[in-house]
Amino acid sequence: MRKSSTVQINIRVPSYGSVFMPFPDPLGNAETPRTDKELFGDLEIFVPHGMGRQKCKAIRIGVRTFCRLHMGRGPPEEDTIYEGKVEVRGGTSEGVVLEEGLQRFAFNIIVPGNLAPHDYHPGHRVDNIIYAEVEGEEDTSAMGWFRRGSSPSSSRTTSRATSPASFRSGTSSLGWSSPSPTMTILRQEAFLPQPPSYDLSEREEIIPWLVGIHRAERTLILIYNPDPAGGVSSLDTRMDTDAPGVGPLTVTYTSDEVSLY
Repeated sequence: MRKSSTVQINIRVPSYGSVFMPFPDPLGNAETPRTDKELFGDLEIFVPHGMGRQKCKAIRIGVRTFCRLHMGRGPPEEDTIYEGKVEVRGGTSEGVVLEEGLQRFAFNIIVPGNLAPHDYHPGHRVDNIIYAEVEGEEDTSAMGWFRRGSSPSSSRTTSRATSPASFRSGTSSLGWSSPSPTMTILRQEAFLPQPPSYDLSEREEIIPWLVGIHRAERTLILIYNPDPAGGVSSLDTRMDTDAPGVGPLTVTYTSDEVSLY
């Protein structure tokens, strides 16, 4: 089996990325208090054995809502409706050191209560994702230049802001106020170190920079509760119809709990 030569990123969130959201205001009144949700999870970064310690410029995790529209001519246009993120940054020379093995970071990030849900139509779609990035040094190789040159140029961000800090959190111009998102390291599960060499001429270890930006993402499913009071909604619907070859029949839909997404 061939060993991996790059870091591996995994995003772990409850309920397969499903977030149970409060009932939205049908009138969209800006003065109506809004209940945002905190999404908790773990970010796993695995450095394969034999790759050695690596350092990176930043580790970030975020939520992004985007709309992709294809009018029939040219490439599809992609607009970012909302983006919020939190990140850990290292110094200019020290960076964030990643040991060989598994590192886990606990995070919580805010999901605004008025985010657009998933929407699919021919030539148009709205999606929500949660993404993670480990940022290394810029890839100056020929392949790196090719990847940057082939990135889509029709994507633009409609609302995006970042506050400068060691832990940085992104907000949008939607006008919301919520607890600050955070990201902290849980633990490192590194491989056992090699026996030390007793060469007196050995110098201090030089940790190389990780090259490029390593990404991972998963779908974020927003499930809105149809009950304005925030309770459980049941389903009890009956339909009388007629089917060819069967005749009159009654169809009943029942469920102890029902949600819309």
